[in-house]
Amino acid sequence: MCPTISLRISDKTKENFDLFKGKIDWNNELREFIEKKIDEERKKDLLDQLESMISELPVAPQGTAAKLVRQDRDSH
Repeated sequence: MCPTISLRISDKTKENFDLFKGKIDWNNELREFIEKKIDEERKKDLLDQLESMISELPVAPQGTAAKLVRQDRDSH
């Protein structure tokens, strides 16, 4: 069996929740929302890690890209 979580909502939200109880599968909706939010946060964390790693890389001297492109073109 899966773990259970609970949350507090306002009385007004609960009333609206109950209005659509038969039309909306709240368990599924909330589960998908939570999973999507977790996935988004994981991606943000990975992006932060990558940006940190990139910022630590040495800077190439001016003209390096042009030099490498020239070498590649000349080698064909």
